[in-house]
Amino acid sequence: MKHFTSVKSTILWSLFLIVSANCFSQSPDFNIQHIGVNVPRTGGNLNITAVSSLNNAVALSNNNRKTQQGPGAANLESDDLSGAARLTGTNQLTYFRDGGSLNANALFRNSIWEYVGPAGGDNEMIVRGRYTLNLNGGTNSITQALTGVANPEKCIPFITGILNNSTADDADSGTAVAYLENASTMRVQKGSTDNNVTVYITLVEFTGNNWTVLHGDSGDTGADTGTITLRANADGSGAATSVSDWSNAFIFSHHRGDTDTSGVNDAIADNWPVMTNGGTNQTVNWSFHADHVSSGTNRQFVHVLENPNINVTRFQNISNTAGTTNIDIASAGLTAINQALIVGSSSSSGTGTAYARGWRNYFFSSTTLASHEAARNGNTMAHELQIIDLSELQSLAYCPSTADPGDTFNDGITEVIFNTINNTSGTANYTDFTSVSTTVEQGSTHDISVRMNNPGANNFLQRVWIDWNQDFDFNDAGESYDLGSVTTAGNNQLTSNSPLSITVPLTAQIGTTRMRVTNAFNQVPQPCGTFNFGEVEDYTITIVAPIIQPEIDISGLSISIADGDTTPVVTDDTDFGSIVVGNSNSNIFTITNTGNLPLNLTDASPFVSITGSTNFTLTAIPNNTVAIGDSTTFEITYTPTVTSIDTAVVSIANDDSDENPYNFTITG
Repeated sequence: MKHFTSVKSTILWSLFLIVSANCFSQSPDFNIQHIGVNVPRTGGNLNITAVSSLNNAVALSNNNRKTQQGPGAANLESDDLSGAARLTGTNQLTYFRDGGSLNANALFRNSIWEYVGPAGGDNEMIVRGRYTLNLNGGTNSITQALTGVANPEKCIPFITGILNNSTADDADSGTAVAYLENASTMRVQKGSTDNNVTVYITLVEFTGNNWTVLHGDSGDTGADTGTITLRANADGSGAATSVSDWSNAFIFSHHRGDTDTSGVNDAIADNWPVMTNGGTNQTVNWSFHADHVSSGTNRQFVHVLENPNINVTRFQNISNTAGTTNIDIASAGLTAINQALIVGSSSSSGTGTAYARGWRNYFFSSTTLASHEAARNGNTMAHELQIIDLSELQSLAYCPSTADPGDTFNDGITEVIFNTINNTSGTANYTDFTSVSTTVEQGSTHDISVRMNNPGANNFLQRVWIDWNQDFDFNDAGESYDLGSVTTAGNNQLTSNSPLSITVPLTAQIGTTRMRVTNAFNQVPQPCGTFNFGEVEDYTITIVAPIIQPEIDISGLSISIADGDTTPVVTDDTDFGSIVVGNSNSNIFTITNTGNLPLNLTDASPFVSITGSTNFTLTAIPNNTVAIGDSTTFEITYTPTVTSIDTAVVSIANDDSDENPYNFTITG
């Protein structure tokens, strides 16, 4: 028999820690890694800090043309400025460049945007797919089949790069738009009727309730400036719809250049406008420099993402220098750049093709400085930088609680029974059983029983908490229940207060919540923190409103008679006993309505049917309506005519949903 000695107890008590200031914690829902790397013509893989899952992370391009700033050389061609990045592993970011481009490094800037909040959380985003789409030569528009999309209106197809093999001045080949036509189809279009173009897309659905996604389409246009009306449908159609506040919404823009041959309308000014929020909450403005020329087949498409808990601050700048330009963004109030995104757009003058003028990267130099950079200077430029603070996107979480990891004794919880939960398990320091759940109604009552292993004649105490108001703590009145103790050595010992009756408060919040069961050595269990010996187990409880219906119960001698009972007994008056022929015995039965609607007996008077022996007769009839919580009685008299055993079935038709008719057998 194992006992905890006073020496060991003293040592481990010296390590004892209770964290009880708060019974819940808040943690950020997002983590952002900002990457800047010089990439050779061959592309390559970059090791990054691992994300938890590729299903919750996207590598955004921090470049106004979704590519890179270009190698440090004069008069580059379109392929030299193409590029893409994509997450190809949880710890790997892969870069792509055209194999025929200039054999020199090019600087890429990316932000790896990762959702780290709870599954199903209000700020959740889910990657629905990563796609590589080839649009070659005159193929300017294609579709991609999709799977897994629940709501296309809440999706954004992020263009994470555009490759093209143009060795001429064909900037149109470095343009693309993408949007969803429906839940199973994505449309992608490119500019130019020449060259091979590859568009890299990561499709993200913003599934959390806090997200609103709007979309807007300029349609074909040749104008230098314009306004896009935001709409609810993923393809930019439907009713005009407003964001609630531009300080909580930011713009992701796509641009398709003219669908002409190489060299037509491919000047620096001809592609990728600057994007700004419009004069109303329903519009986005786009603007090229006046040098811009188009044949009328430009197209701007925007996806606007809104969340009431983000803060978006916008900054403008007109620098056209090569290298890095810093912008003071202290007014954005950032506290950490791993909780912030930078999304920019730029326009440039230029009627010529002195690429890479007009290509710009954006990045954070610090929490108070945002930067944009270019490989070449010159031209007249306009920059719009959106600084998105995500730090307030946080999810409440329950405080951790566990026995000390050094506890290797066999002293854990072995069984928990509550309503439909009937879980047996091995012992551990902490076990997450939140995948095990039960549903209870407000106002209902259920027993909980807990067993544990006691490796010696030790004093273990047990407690259960249920977060009835779903505020992510167990501190509120009526959320703690004392399961007693176990002091007897042995396995699967039932706690002294088991089974313990728990009534769900009528005020309990409808929805899903947490039940925590703790077994602790020689101390009153606490809902949070670390303790010496024992175990903590967490479960899920779903609270629903009570079903509004009558509920029938029939009893004799104050003992309930089960519906369908076929075993009469004297103790509930269903067995009338031995009666001398010619004499009588009358028994009274009570109908009680324990439901929350009046109970109706639905047969015609006398409302009670007796089939079988005619020696049983109904001698007093019940009321045909029984109020909530009320009761009525009826009487059956047994008068035997011969010496024998008589049986009959009592049947009462009623409007109880699952006990109609209510039947039981009587005998005498």
